Amino acid sequence: MPTENQQDYDQLLESSSTTIDNQRKVVALLQSRLREEREEREKVEAQVAELKQNPQPQPQHQLYAKIEELEERNRLLCIKSREEKQKLEEKIKTLEYRDESQSRRLAEKQNRLDELESVAELQQKSATANKDLPEAANVLKKLRKALGKKSTASLSDIETILEIIEGDGNE
Repeated sequence: MPTENQQDYDQLLESSSTTIDNQRKVVALLQSRLREEREEREKVEAQVAELKQNPQPQPQHQLYAKIEELEERNRLLCIKSREEKQKLEEKIKTLEYRDESQSRRLAEKQNRLDELESVAELQQKSATANKDLPEAANVLKKLRKALGKKSTASLSDIETILEIIEGDGNE
């Protein structure tokens, strides 16, 4: 009967042989790829050598045509971007002018409004200051005389009205 150490050793041998087989497969695969790469490199070197011996003018000609095409395209794009930049600058100038114009008009209107408010205040103050208001009892008599018996106003109502008129108008 195998001992425990013997069993561990057997398992280790099995796993080692599996690992070794796997490593051999990897090595074989890498050697195969290396051979393929060497063959490809030899082909490329042969093509380079052939091109050095027999240069072909046709690819150069195609390159010049492509360069000219790209230069023309670049020139057209520059023109287009320049035109777009000019249009945008004109729009910006127009908007800035409109903004300045509206700001000036707003300032002028605000000044005019301030002037009108101050004039209205002065007129209101001078109108109430210059008035000599009659006594409440006299106003009540005139009101009852004008309306007859239909008048429901009292002396306190008339006094309140006169106080409001005498006040500064903020009530």
